[in-house]
Amino acid sequence: MGKVLEFCRDKKLLLIEDCAHALYSQYNWKWLGSFGAFGIYSLQKTIALPNGGGLLCNAGDLPDPLPGRKFFEPALLKTTIKSVLEYKAVDKSITGKISSGLLDLYRAMNGGNAEDPSDTAGKDMRWYYEVPRYDYHNAISALSMPLLNKESYEETVKQRRHNYLLLSEMIRASEKVKIMFQAMDEGVCPLCFVISVEKRDTLVAEMNRAGLYPFVFGRFHHKTLSVPDFPDAGYLSAHLLGLPVHQQLNGIDIETIADTFNAFAASHFNGR
Repeated sequence: MGKVLEFCRDKKLLLIEDCAHALYSQYNWKWLGSFGAFGIYSLQKTIALPNGGGLLCNAGDLPDPLPGRKFFEPALLKTTIKSVLEYKAVDKSITGKISSGLLDLYRAMNGGNAEDPSDTAGKDMRWYYEVPRYDYHNAISALSMPLLNKESYEETVKQRRHNYLLLSEMIRASEKVKIMFQAMDEGVCPLCFVISVEKRDTLVAEMNRAGLYPFVFGRFHHKTLSVPDFPDAGYLSAHLLGLPVHQQLNGIDIETIADTFNAFAASHFNGR
């Protein structure tokens, strides 16, 4: 970060920090997004919101952006309800059974598909891809604001770090399963538990069928990227996999994720 800031000062450039995957993380005990002139955040990637972004303005000599217009979109309500049902459906309680039944009814209404109509075979696209793209002049929706006010960033960071460290103890590394970051620096709020795995997409499809949905980052690189010229980028695009560590997961959930992944990985690489 120091070198980037120095470069921007020398070239008289504004530094805009893309913190879409780095909400609540710090570097040298300073918030990411506060180093440059602007920091841009995607809230829904870290906390339970159906939509919403954040813009942090650090340059006092630049005008603030115009305020966005408030709006309500029915698709957001649908997305929020589905996300809650999917989360509750794994419970063995009566609430879980009701949630599972409602999801089954939704699937039946969409032709009996096990997945949503927006899903694409072999890709980790789930309910959140149904939300349309919104005009950047829109403010955070009326649905997201009350949910945002209930969030505790301290608890979010604490639970995500705890889940990450649990997975680091449980995931079995091997020649074909490499843990990218065994430890975390202080101040990091992890998005997911990142591993590099051979035949990643085939393994992901198997896990999806079992109800485990890991995060695949960078599968589709920019069309102008020449993979032969940047082999590292091509390798990471084909191998990176993120296991969930989000704050709604508890120790039992993390153990289930680790056991499921280890079992599938062992079967996958042994050819069974």
